[in-house]
Parts: sequence; C-alpha cells; structure tokens
Amino acid sequence: MSTSSAVIALAGAVIGALITGASSWAVARRARKEAEDSRRREAYAGFIIAVDELERLWNAPATLSGMASAQAMGPLTARAVAAVQRCYVAVLLTGSARAQNAASSVRNSAWALHDYLYPSGGQGTAGGSLQSLIGRITTDGRSFVQIAQGELGQRRRQGWRRPKVEVSVVAMRHTIARRLRHPFRG
Repeated sequence: MSTSSAVIALAGAVIGALITGASSWAVARRARKEAEDSRRREAYAGFIIAVDELERLWNAPATLSGMASAQAMGPLTARAVAAVQRCYVAVLLTGSARAQNAASSVRNSAWALHDYLYPSGGQGTAGGSLQSLIGRITTDGRSFVQIAQGELGQRRRQGWRRPKVEVSVVAMRHTIARRLRHPFRG
C-alpha cells in the first residue's frame, strides 16, 4: 500500500470518526432538549392542575368529590395552597423567567387567600375581600396558562414540525472517501 493510499485511508477514518462524533453529540443534545421540554411541560401541567383545584374549591365545589365537598373549606384550602406551593417549586426549577414570575403571582395570591382564612401568618398578604382574593387567583392562573401555552404550544401553532432527517453515517463516509479520491468530481 502506498503512502498516499494510507493517508487517504487515515483521513477517511478520521473524518468518519468526526462525523460519528458530531452526529452522536447532536442526538444527545436533542435528547437533552426533549427531556428538558418534557420536565417543563410536566411542571406546568402540575401547577395548572393544583391552581385549578384551588379555584374549583371556591368557584365550583360541586365538581369536587363528594367527600371533599362535605369538608370544611379552611382545611381544604390549606391543602390546595400547599399543593400550589409544591408545584410552584417545579416551575421555579424548570420554567422560563416569564413563567416563574406568573407562577409567583399565582402562588402569592393563593397564600393571600390562605392568610385571609388563617390570619395568624403565612407567606402572602391578606388584603381585600374573599371574592377579590379568589378572583386574583383566577386571573393570575389564567395569565400563567397563557404563558405556558405560548411556550409549550408555540411550535405547534406556527406549523413547526420536527424535520425527519435520516443521515446514514456509512453513506457519508463513502461520499467523503469518494471526494478524497476524486476531489474534482461532483
């Protein structure tokens, strides 16, 4: 085997390894992004569900299970606010700055309702009537939902579809090797 053949073979192997490494990196990067999107989607969904349950507790108690609708509103509200707080942490860890701010507003509104019912202390500031506090939760919750829909549904609304690109590493190696052997052919 001549020296030029060995150089071409070595160059082909190096280029093949680079292509394989680059494609592996791209696949891993996409997998991380998809996992991050999935965690964000789950965090947003959990937060929206927790806020919805708190809202239904006061606006439509008949939609709750029979046992829940028969219990006192104070303890039910305290549990619902605690659920909002737990889900808020997931949004805080995975959400965008806009989602974090909107979730913080909802959480503060939920704690304000809690403090209204239990004035001995808490995280929110109890100001206003019971109806205005519940209305704030509803308004802030809808703002969060709009932000979440904007972030999670943005690609779908714009007609974005993930491109289906299938790259055969073997085919790319053959193309590169052919170009190295015959650099001026198309």
